[in-house]
Amino acid sequence: LHFYAPLLFDVQPNPARREQAVTLTGEGFGADPLSEGRVTLNGAPLPVVSWGDTAISVTIPPGAASGPLVVEAQGTQSEAGELEVLP
Repeated sequence: LHFYAPLLFDVQPNPARREQAVTLTGEGFGADPLSEGRVTLNGAPLPVVSWGDTAISVTIPPGAASGPLVVEAQGTQSEAGELEVLP
């Protein structure tokens, strides 16, 4: 069984503020985040608000800083997108 890496197309809004919801769009995220799904910013997992195969909504936590945003799904990772977190 072979899974293709999830593709991250866009992150909105970007830049974003801490404690704001951000939507990631793409494909291949999988319908269920419990199957090894998570989103990380600078390697730290973000709280997931909703998860679908083509869109994920996460919340930027207090103390977060700008950096690489990665979707991990079904044992593979997307290429990193860049998220700017406003001060």
